[in-house]
Amino acid sequence: MNSKLGWLLVAMAFAAGGWYYGWQGVVMAFTVTVFWLLLQFGRALRVMKNATEKPVGHVASAVMFQTKLLRQMTMLQVVGLTKSLGQKVGNASVTDGNVSDANATDANVNDHTNSGNDIWRWTDPAGDSVVLSFTQGKLTAWDLQRARAGQTSAELSADQPAHTQPTT
Repeated sequence: MNSKLGWLLVAMAFAAGGWYYGWQGVVMAFTVTVFWLLLQFGRALRVMKNATEKPVGHVASAVMFQTKLLRQMTMLQVVGLTKSLGQKVGNASVTDGNVSDANATDANVNDHTNSGNDIWRWTDPAGDSVVLSFTQGKLTAWDLQRARAGQTSAELSADQPAHTQPTT
C-alpha cells in the first residue's frame, strides 16, 4: 500500500471516529492504527529474519528471480522474493542493460548524495547475476548478466571490481 494512502486512511479513521463516537471513536482509531503499524513492523522483521538464513547476495536462480521483478517494488518486497540481502554495488544506475557506476572514482565512494540511486546485485551458483537499480526506495531498472561459458563463479567475482561500502 502507498504510505500516503495509508496515512490518509488513518486520518479519516480519526476524523470519522471522533465525529460519530466522540472520544471512544478516537481511541478505537488509535488502537486500529497501532495494530496496523505492528503488522507492518512484524512483516519487516519476518522478511529480515528469513534473509539472515542465506548468504548475502545469493539467489537460487538469477533467471527465475528476474522474471518475478516488477517496477516500483520496494527493497522489502525484493528481499522477500530472494530471502537474501543483496550485495551493494554502489550508487549508480542501470539503463538499457548497462550499469553506469557513479563510484568509479574513489572520490565518489563516500558520497551519500549521489542522486538517490542504489545498485544491488544477487548472484546464483552458476555465476549469473541480476543487478537492480533503486531510485528513492523503488525498483526502477534491472539487468540480467549471464556468466561466461567455462568460467566458475569464483573467477567471475575476481573479475568484478571491488566497491567499498561507506561506513556510518
